[in-house]
Parts: sequence; structure tokens; C-alpha cells
Amino acid sequence: MAKGAGMIRPDMATMLAFLATDLAVDRKLLKICLGDAVQVSFNAISVDGDTSTNDACVLAAAGTLGNEPLDDLHSTDYLAFRRAVEEVCEEAGLSPEAILEGIRRFAADRPRRLARLRAAAAD
Repeated sequence: MAKGAGMIRPDMATMLAFLATDLAVDRKLLKICLGDAVQVSFNAISVDGDTSTNDACVLAAAGTLGNEPLDDLHSTDYLAFRRAVEEVCEEAGLSPEAILEGIRRFAADRPRRLARLRAAAAD
């Protein structure tokens, strides 16, 4: 669930997002997963040049599914989970702006953005 609002000026917006899963996931991997997902979704959104000063995005893993905790960055289960979190963040991040700002079209340069982020992280 995400709720957001942008103001044309003075460069302020607010986005609150709460994500939850029944999977058991290691806390460190949750932090990495959410950080990566936020970079390619919520932090990549701009409406009329607005920036946000007070956002929050939370990812909680209840562990009630009974799976062995995801604790390997390279496992296929973790990578599938990570992709799902990214997709949810991307969709939730666009929805409030689309509704409030009347967006009819949007462009996403996800592959190039990911390449730039990975290159910057490697430095």
C-alpha cells in the first residue's frame, strides 16, 4: 500500500509505503532488497521537478509461511522475491502520481537506470 501527494512548489512531496510478506527473510537481505527496489522506483519518480523531504517505505517479513529464511543474495528464491518487491514498488510509486497529477503517459528507462546505479555502487 502506498499513499503519496506532490505539491508543485516548494519542492515538497510525501510518500508513505508499507509492504509485507509472509515469507521468512533475513533482516540484512530485507534491507538490501528494499534499498535496491526504492532506488529504481520511489527515488526515481519526479513530477514537475518536485523532490520529497519526508518519505517512508517499510518492508516487513512475518515469516508465517514456514519457509526456510531467505538468506542468500544469489539464490533463485531471493532473486524472485527481490524482483517481486521491485515490481510492487514501481507500481505503487507510480500510482499516486498518476492519479493526482493526471498522468496519461510515462516513460521508464529501467535498464539504463539500473546500469548507472550498479556502476555507481561498484565505485
